[in-house]
Amino acid sequence: MDDRIFFPFGIGGCECTPCCPSATAQVTVLRGSMGPRGATGPQGPAGQTGPAGATGATGATGATGATGPQGEQ
Repeated sequence: MDDRIFFPFGIGGCECTPCCPSATAQVTVLRGSMGPRGATGPQGPAGQTGPAGATGATGATGATGATGPQGEQ
């Protein structure tokens, strides 16, 4: 008689425990070293021009002019 233990839904996609490698072994096989860094991508398009600034405040009133020369009598 076959003494393998069968599970109705399987474990990790397998139907029997003797057929499946352990979870630790699967992780070790799948985990490779990281590859080299890819090249830098192309430069993006230029940004849009910003909105115009607000109008400046009105300047202060100028100082009073000097008194002119005295007229003839």
